[in-house]
Amino acid sequence: MKTKILTLAFLLGVAAAYAQQLTNAGFETWTSNVPTPWGTLDQALTADGLTGSTYVTKSSSPHSGSFAATVQTQAAPLVGTVVTGALIYGTISVNVSTQKATFKGLPYTYNPSSATYYLKGTLNAADTAGTYVLLSKWNTVSGKRDTLGQGFDTITSITSTYALRTVNINYTKAGTPDSIQYLIVSSAKKKPAVGTAITVDDITMNFSTSVESYPFAPTQVSAYPNPAQSQVCIGTSNAKAKYLTIFDLCGRVVANEEFTNPQIFLDVRNFQNGLYIYRITDANSQVLQCAKFAVSK
Repeated sequence: MKTKILTLAFLLGVAAAYAQQLTNAGFETWTSNVPTPWGTLDQALTADGLTGSTYVTKSSSPHSGSFAATVQTQAAPLVGTVVTGALIYGTISVNVSTQKATFKGLPYTYNPSSATYYLKGTLNAADTAGTYVLLSKWNTVSGKRDTLGQGFDTITSITSTYALRTVNINYTKAGTPDSIQYLIVSSAKKKPAVGTAITVDDITMNFSTSVESYPFAPTQVSAYPNPAQSQVCIGTSNAKAKYLTIFDLCGRVVANEEFTNPQIFLDVRNFQNGLYIYRITDANSQVLQCAKFAVSK
């Protein structure tokens, strides 16, 4: 019985970890020269009747599996300029008259601390490429999207063989996102240069497993008993404390509470055994304190 329970726990853990990853992050599935469910600049230009150049292609030279994605900067005769290749986890639309692109992400409800990916290719000496990650949430009050976290990896040099690169994600607002954009561009400059072609494969979203590496700096707070069995009391002396948010180690929100006095008594009878991170924010959702507690029944 113990072996079966451990096996089930392992499978559930694998399933949870897989759910945190982007769909088709290894670019194995393609439909009409587009990796599903990603979006490409080629799609956007074709929708506007502008064809002739190819900016994103399926590569048969992967880091692993069968395919990867190549993003390249090309001259676009119909547009009359040099155009940056773009691949996004989401969709791209282009305003031809202003030559501006609009990017939209896909649903995502996790708080990764970084993203890693494998990269190779060629880079014009006058250019730089880049990878950008944006996590956001719709604000029902303002009617706009709030940026919760973002990160950018500026690519100034590149090799002909795959190298592992990292995008560190910095959080400026509390909360769980509802959308992610993962954007790969062959030029990160205002004036892109022909000759840059980057091949990307095996994107992985990474998650902190300790409060020390959590995106918000911890300060002194109290949680007792710790570990807890049925109830935990979380207290703070910070007069600005307004909200309490509890995360599991996958970055999922498992509880939200509001401070009406310096202590909150939280029922954890429905919590799974393990480590949890709690975060205290003020009325403007600015992080005040962050620490951890355990549940052991």
